[in-house]
Amino acid sequence: MLTKCANPICPKEFRSLRSGRLFVIDAGTEQFTDDATARVKRRPRKLEYAWLCDKCCKTMKVTVDAKHRVVVISTVNAGATSEEGPHRMSKLHFQP
Repeated sequence: MLTKCANPICPKEFRSLRSGRLFVIDAGTEQFTDDATARVKRRPRKLEYAWLCDKCCKTMKVTVDAKHRVVVISTVNAGATSEEGPHRMSKLHFQP
């Protein structure tokens, strides 16, 4: 259940889908080898949901990193500054 902005340092609470941006993230299917049959199998897809408030969605997005972790990253240049402090992080880990 969504309760607040995915930016961990933003206190904005989720109220409706009319504001901000909802992200549906495919956290990936993992491949593994079944020891009994020695075949490569895939685990089912894992979908995560995250919401960024109006302010955060202007400078950030939610994605999956190389280790299949859901993260919040900046969409602005690293040298650029944002108008408000809680919305300037470059990479944050999302804990669902």
